[in-house]
Amino acid sequence: MRHKNAHRKLSRNTSHRRALLRNLVTDFLDHGRLM
Repeated sequence: MRHKNAHRKLSRNTSHRRALLRNLVTDFLDHGRLM
């Protein structure tokens, strides 16, 4: 068992995960809400 996971990987590799999170933040800043 992996007890001390620093973060969730979202089932994606590092670059994809970073792009996904950046897009979420950008959408939030542009629209003031997610989705």
